[in-house]
Amino acid sequence: MAVAVAATVCCLAAIIALFLTERTRGSLNAISGLLGSVLLRTMVPLAIGFAISRVNRELFEAGVFGWFVVYYLGCLATETLIVTRVLGQQQDVEAEG
Repeated sequence: MAVAVAATVCCLAAIIALFLTERTRGSLNAISGLLGSVLLRTMVPLAIGFAISRVNRELFEAGVFGWFVVYYLGCLATETLIVTRVLGQQQDVEAEG
């Protein structure tokens, strides 16, 4: 259960952060969108992890916080690769045009 909760929370936070980055790409708010996505991706799992530690001791003792760290880092690496690829393609298109 701890693994499922951590994976779901971290993956959803990463997907929403990617969506925010994509929506602001190429606009005047691109930097704000990127920083907002970092804040969202970081704070959502952290806040839910702390809430679980207060509300559900069994889940906390099962190691949910450690699994949050594992899935956070995995989602961070994946999201970074996707964002750099998308931004690199955008720069290639702008250079050609």
